Amino acid sequence: MKFIIDTYTKGKKALIRKLSKLKTTLSCEDGGEYHQDRGLSQVWIETTWSESELDYWLYNQKGIDYIGICEDKR
Repeated sequence: MKFIIDTYTKGKKALIRKLSKLKTTLSCEDGGEYHQDRGLSQVWIETTWSESELDYWLYNQKGIDYIGICEDKR
């Protein structure tokens, strides 16, 4: 499944590194900063996890500040 993770720009690189190391991650890339608020960014991920599994993993990671996730239907 493909998801968009909203996160703070300052921690985006660390989040991408952690996600890329997971065996369940098929692809993970920087979705860029929001034009309205450069302190917020997107991370695009394709994974074998469901939305609830990804949300659970993100919530339980130390040092990861994410805002939320949604399914990418593009």
